[in-house]
Amino acid sequence: MGCFLSSELLNVEDAPYFSFNNQIKKAKVVKVYDGDTIHVIFKHNSSYYKFKIRLYGINTPELKPPKNDKNRDKIIKNGKKARDRLTELILNKEIILECLDFDKYGRILGIIKLNNININQLMLDENLAIKY
Repeated sequence: MGCFLSSELLNVEDAPYFSFNNQIKKAKVVKVYDGDTIHVIFKHNSSYYKFKIRLYGINTPELKPPKNDKNRDKIIKNGKKARDRLTELILNKEIILECLDFDKYGRILGIIKLNNININQLMLDENLAIKY
């Protein structure tokens, strides 16, 4: 069993943060959570892993807005519309994922492309999302 810190890493401050930033991955979409969050599987270091992806630069209506929101029913309806369209576009398909940093919830921020179509932009163009 190896030592936790090798002699090469004497100071914890020297340890870099892990990131997929600026990497491009082929990924399979295995779940569409809502209109701006998906789950994908892609290969990293010879193994396949599942990751949560937040579509970069867009925001779609919430599926579970606050119960006291006066527009709650409309928000839910529009959230389902965005989720269903994204599902139709990419679920169970192989996409190109342009990775950025992690968001505050640990999801990879990403730009999704399918057949050279920027899906993030398409969601904006179809008025299913707003810029974020």
